[in-house]
Amino acid sequence: MKSIDQLKRQQSGFTIVELMIAMAVLSVVLLVVTLAMLNIGNLYNKGINQAKVQNAARSLSDELGSHLQLMSQGTSPVPNVVGQVHVEGQNVDVSVACMGDTRYTFVIGVQQGSNSTAEQPQIPHVLWRDKCEGPTPNLAASVPSSNGTELVPNRARLTQFEVSGTGVYNVKVGIAYGDNDLLTDPPSGANVRCKSGANTKFCATAYLNTKVASRL
Repeated sequence: MKSIDQLKRQQSGFTIVELMIAMAVLSVVLLVVTLAMLNIGNLYNKGINQAKVQNAARSLSDELGSHLQLMSQGTSPVPNVVGQVHVEGQNVDVSVACMGDTRYTFVIGVQQGSNSTAEQPQIPHVLWRDKCEGPTPNLAASVPSSNGTELVPNRARLTQFEVSGTGVYNVKVGIAYGDNDLLTDPPSGANVRCKSGANTKFCATAYLNTKVASRL
């Protein structure tokens, strides 16, 4: 028969040291899994925002190209400054470019959004497309005109809108998503980029420089 000491040894469980080691290993595994899931979520959000601004920039560039192909070679639709809006403690130029019967009214470097705060004022529209008729739309209004469309996604901004040349046109379009502190300063021009850091999932930029030849 087995002695009492032998029975006690067979029925004994894990020691405290063994339990602590097991809990430490489990904690490390959970931490690695959590960090991996967070990184996957950040990459997913980054991809969604990047696709959003790239699609908006591509759509705008293609739309401008379609207009320019139908313009006569002696015509140059250079945007003209027609007014200003007061944003973030400064006056920002409002520009207009008409291509055929389509008008584009826009501001550069200002984030688009429906809400305004004292820390970061915003305007509801930054690139408004409508017909080349009637008064210039008021981009600071909730509805600049009854028959127009905003072409920049919410919380994004137009960083460049430039058309130059006659006959063969050079079209530059840039759109950036994110708050001011996530973008290089100033948030306008061809070199706007997202700053490196943990919040890059909330930032994305797109820039296109294309040439379009008139067919008329």
